Amino acid sequence: MPTIKLNNPAGGSRFEGTYENFTLSGEYRITFYARNGTGNVSISPPTILTVGSQTVTPTLAVTKSGTGLGMVTSAPAGITCGSDCTETYSTPASVTLTATADTGSTFTGWTTGGCTGTAPCTVTMDTARTINAGFALIGGSIIGRVSVNFLGHNDLGVKNATVSLQGTPYTTTPDIDGNFSLQNIPSGNYTLVISSPNIVTVTKSVSITGASVQVPLPAMTISVPASYVKGDANDNQKIGLEDAVYILQVLSGARQ
Repeated sequence: MPTIKLNNPAGGSRFEGTYENFTLSGEYRITFYARNGTGNVSISPPTILTVGSQTVTPTLAVTKSGTGLGMVTSAPAGITCGSDCTETYSTPASVTLTATADTGSTFTGWTTGGCTGTAPCTVTMDTARTINAGFALIGGSIIGRVSVNFLGHNDLGVKNATVSLQGTPYTTTPDIDGNFSLQNIPSGNYTLVISSPNIVTVTKSVSITGASVQVPLPAMTISVPASYVKGDANDNQKIGLEDAVYILQVLSGARQ
């Protein structure tokens, strides 16, 4: 196969060369191979060269990266990536790429192929190009506190509770004061479920839009009578705060 020497006149990552032995009319499909100093080989998308009419139709290829989802389209039409991520354009076509993130994702920007930033990018198809579009998930958080009113004492934190988003793997348990947080939740509408042994389950509708959401929750209620537990914790013949906490811990399963 014919080879040519590539020069690097301006430094940087651009190498140039000339090959003039296209002696027969017709269509030539050209693929470039490059090997770096460690022996790794990169292969370009094919470039189509038609000799006779002197029309070159290089290929534009779009790739996507990141944890998010989105679509890249071109004007003039040809790329809907999605499903169709390559197209050939007769030189010197000017092609504009536009990236649109799906709900719950964000477009983080272009890399490679002459495109940067997040605005629509216009390139001149004078050579084969591969352009990457990055997408990331939008993560939000839910913050709240689980509490219960019990034996005349209000706003007691519930530690031994389960806080979860219904139908998802997102779950946590509150700290000793009942405080909890769920992190890195994709945008969307959810049902927050708070449950604990012998306490009536609480549900709350929550919408995540990529920010931190403080969720006010009503005080939970005990589902069994406190008389089921004998709990004069400090043996002073009175049911005070310490005793209420002790009984609550037994009912919620935090204490045996």
